[in-house]
Amino acid sequence: MSAVQQELFKPTKQAGRFIAQRMIAALKSNGGWITRKEFKATLGLTPRACRAGRKASHGRIICGRGGFRWRDTATLEEVRDCIKFFEAIMRDAAQEIKVYSEKSHKSIHVKEGR
Repeated sequence: MSAVQQELFKPTKQAGRFIAQRMIAALKSNGGWITRKEFKATLGLTPRACRAGRKASHGRIICGRGGFRWRDTATLEEVRDCIKFFEAIMRDAAQEIKVYSEKSHKSIHVKEGR
């Protein structure tokens, strides 16, 4: 494993920033969308590393149907689509939390003999 690959797989905030910097440089150079598959081919990034880089970019990298894009080159519609995507994830997660809470609450009371 090369030194760059080792750096990419470190589970640290520093690694996320490093990945974000590399992704941003590629996105700025490309000027458009880059897919996970293209990031794998060009930078050796896994889907997990791509997510870490996007997250560490603090909103400078957006994601959408086309893959990833530098926010400053995205259209307003693309930015809105990205926001809607994450809002949908949050709604789904909130519903799942509610179900787990209700089911867990019932089973805890049964196990405690209430």
